[in-house]
Amino acid sequence: MESLLRQYFSDNNSVYIASDHADINYHTGVAIQVNGDFVKLYLNLKEDRIIEAKYNVSGCPFMIAITAFYIERIKNKTLLEAAEIQDFNIEKTLELPINKKDRLFLLEDALKNCIKQINRGK
Repeated sequence: MESLLRQYFSDNNSVYIASDHADINYHTGVAIQVNGDFVKLYLNLKEDRIIEAKYNVSGCPFMIAITAFYIERIKNKTLLEAAEIQDFNIEKTLELPINKKDRLFLLEDALKNCIKQINRGK
């Protein structure tokens, strides 16, 4: 478990860097906790399918690992498939401690906000 968490915590392949993606049209969704932790998702779609996904996270290592794990799995999925976060078994696969499971809600809120932004643009 610990090695899997470290792997996703260290994986920066899907971190959004604005200068690298200036020509790509991303839809964004943000969720912020009271303590200042945040998740910002960037999704690039083609015909309701996620062709590219990136993120920025400020928070604990668990939040970073959860988001990296999720982002890796939603590529080539539809928005509907991506919205079923519980289907990805993040909690079980990464063996999240009980006191860290609230991070999944933050990720879920960021995704919901991204989907709202996408639906507004249709």
